[in-house]
Amino acid sequence: MRAKPESRERARELRMAGATLSEIVRELGVAKSSVSTWVRDVPTGAVEVRLGGEVLDRMKVMSEARWASHEEQRSAARKAAMAKGAVAATDPMIAAAAIAYWCEGSKSKPWRRSERLTFINSDPGLIALFLGFLRRSGVSEDQISYRLSIHETADVPAATRWWAERVGVVPERFANATLKRHVPTTRHNTDDHYHGCLIVDVRRSRQLYWFVEGAVQAVIAGVGRSVR
Repeated sequence: MRAKPESRERARELRMAGATLSEIVRELGVAKSSVSTWVRDVPTGAVEVRLGGEVLDRMKVMSEARWASHEEQRSAARKAAMAKGAVAATDPMIAAAAIAYWCEGSKSKPWRRSERLTFINSDPGLIALFLGFLRRSGVSEDQISYRLSIHETADVPAATRWWAERVGVVPERFANATLKRHVPTTRHNTDDHYHGCLIVDVRRSRQLYWFVEGAVQAVIAGVGRSVR
C-alpha cells in the first residue's frame, strides 16, 4: 500500500524536531522501515561526547526536550480546534455531519494515531452531507480524494460513474477501488442497485478532525444534560 503523503511529511517534521525512529513509529503507526526511508536524508545533528570511554548521546537529551515541546504545542492546537468545534455544534448541519462522521468515519486510536478525516458510506445522502460540511469548512477540492469499496464481482466502472455523478466529479478523479473478495453467501445486494461504498479521504485535515471531535463531544454532552 502506498504511504500517505501526510505521514511522510509528518515523519520528516518530527525527525527534524529531534524525534527518534521509534518515537515516530509510535506517533504515526507505520512500519519502522518506512520511517527510516522517509527521513534518511534528514540531518539529526547528533553529537557524541566521550568521557573516560563512556559515550554520552547528547542528541537523546535534546530529542526528549524537543519532543516534549512538540507534544505541548500539539495539545494546545487540538484543544483550540476542539473548542471551535464545540461552539459550532449549535449549527444543526455541523452537528449532524459531525455525528455522522463519528459513526461512519475513521477515528484515531491510542495505538494508531491517525487524525485525518476519512468517511465511508453507501448512502448518497450521508455522503452529500459530509461533502457539504467539508466545503462549508473551506476544504478545497484538491484535498479530497474518492475511492470505492466494492465487491469484486460488481461492475466497478459502472459504480464509479454512478458515484462520480452524485458527488459532481469526473470518474477519472477516483483512485483504484478497494475490492472485497467474493465469498458465496446469501448477499442480496447483487443487482443493478448495488454501487458499493464511497470512501472520501481528506488530505491535510488534522485541524478539521479535531474540530469534528469537539463538535461531537459538545453534542453528546448536550444530549446528556437534556435527559437528566
